[in-house]
This record gives sequence, C-alpha cells and structure tokens, in this order.
Amino acid sequence: MHTHGKLIIVKHERTNIMKTEFVLGFICGLLLAIMPVLSWGQGPPLPSDVKIIPPDPNLPKELAAFSGRWGGEVPFQVRSREFERKIIVIIEEIYQKEAKVVYAWGKVKGWTGPGSGEGWKRSTGSIKSNTIVLEVPEMKSDVQLTIGKDLNSIEYTYYSGGTSSSFLKATLKRE
Repeated sequence: MHTHGKLIIVKHERTNIMKTEFVLGFICGLLLAIMPVLSWGQGPPLPSDVKIIPPDPNLPKELAAFSGRWGGEVPFQVRSREFERKIIVIIEEIYQKEAKVVYAWGKVKGWTGPGSGEGWKRSTGSIKSNTIVLEVPEMKSDVQLTIGKDLNSIEYTYYSGGTSSSFLKATLKRE
C-alpha cells in the first residue's frame, strides 16, 4: 500500500510538470505570434537630436499651433489589400514662411515589398496659408500638413510622384 501511494505521488507530479510545460509552451507561442505587432507599434526611428523650439509669441496662433510632435496611422491599399504605416511629424521650428520638420515613417504593417521600410528625414518646408509643404525626394513625394480648425490636429496629405498624382490622407494627433 505504501508503494502504491508513491506511484500516485509520482504520477501526480508528472501531471503537474506536463501542465507547466504546456502553459510555458502556450505563452512562448503567443509571444512569438505577437512580436511582429509589438515591434510595429514602436513607431518609426527618429534622430537623437530632436529639439522643439517654442514659436515666436507674435506668430499667428494657426502657425504656432504646428509646433510639437504629431503622429498617426496612414491607411492605404496596394492591389486591393489594406495596409497601414505609422507617421510621425515633429515641427522643431516654425516661422512665418517656413518650418523645420522631422518627417518619419514606420514599417508598413503586414507588407515587406518595395517602399515598406522605415526612415526619417529632416527638412525645411515652405508655408502657404495654414499648410506646410515638404518635398521628400527619397520617397519621390510631397507631403502637405494643414493645421485643423481646432488647432489640435493636422490633416496629412501624401502625394506620390508630386501633387498631380495619387495621394493618401490621414489625421495626425498631437503626441
């Protein structure tokens, strides 16, 4: 009877070990499945020396409102498939006629084709009315940033191949 009790204990311990191995395996599998999503959510790379300089107090409020960091997801289609890309725009300096901008784009979620990579560019954009216009030669595109009427959003428009061709639109929020 005493030996039989030991066998039951050994069997019970083995069952607990199997349950533990199953739970650990499940957790590892889950982590592997969500890792691409977690790395995508980190956003695009940014330069290490970003510095936002407060705008001149005499600048019109519609222009001064641009100052800061803005971000959002930009949806688009390729061959009837839906994709998204994280965009971050940092207006480091803004003046009456120009703005110094860091424009950063993240990896395209769910796609690894040409143009799906991430990067950033620092450039000077011209100001026309309440819109900053950026030329992004690396992406053969132009970007227009228009401050929202509420001064708490930016309407982002991306023109592929210049302002006369295809475009993407999204709303960027202050981050």
